[in-house]
Amino acid sequence: MVRGAVCHHYLSLSFVLRLTYSYKQFISKVEGIASAIFFADQDLGRKNVNDMTDTAPEPHAEMASEPDHTRFVDHYLAFLLAQASSRISREFHRDVEAAGLSVTEWRVLASLEGSEGESIGVLSQLTLTKQPTLSKVVQRMEADGIVDRTRVRSDRRQTVVRITPKGHLLTESLRKRAINHQARLLEPFGQENAEMLISMLRELLALHPASGPIDEEADS
Repeated sequence: MVRGAVCHHYLSLSFVLRLTYSYKQFISKVEGIASAIFFADQDLGRKNVNDMTDTAPEPHAEMASEPDHTRFVDHYLAFLLAQASSRISREFHRDVEAAGLSVTEWRVLASLEGSEGESIGVLSQLTLTKQPTLSKVVQRMEADGIVDRTRVRSDRRQTVVRITPKGHLLTESLRKRAINHQARLLEPFGQENAEMLISMLRELLALHPASGPIDEEADS
């Protein structure tokens, strides 16, 4: 069953973009050091040609290296994921709020798109929202007619939340904007790399499935 395809693709993208950017920064730094060493060697060769009386440098003399000012968090997976998700999502959340929805309401609707229905527990994980908070949000959304809740036949205590036709129409333009926003973010990397990034993140999420209730609400 496909669960919240738009939400999964859109949120997973943000981390890899930030990770790729940090990797490029690291490569740039290495290239800069290599260039400095190269030109330093050239200068040393010119000096030896012009002044043959100078003592040749010791063969094992060590060159002073630049101090490494790279922060630990610049290469720390959890930090990069949180930062990228927060920064990129915040850009799109302005469109969500302009459409009259809260960020949590958008997450619920996006998670229900392409799904046959989700329990409050699963929605809590998908939307990164505490279950008591989410229950109140879903109640308001049900009153507005954009979602509905039905009891599970095998367990009358459990309910399944589904998006309604009204909710589907409400998010239609937002889903298109989300995809366009994602396309703009991925454009510099090309289609092949973009597909690879999303595939890698889906595999990463599969290796670390969600478990237990949400303790903190994320800003993404």
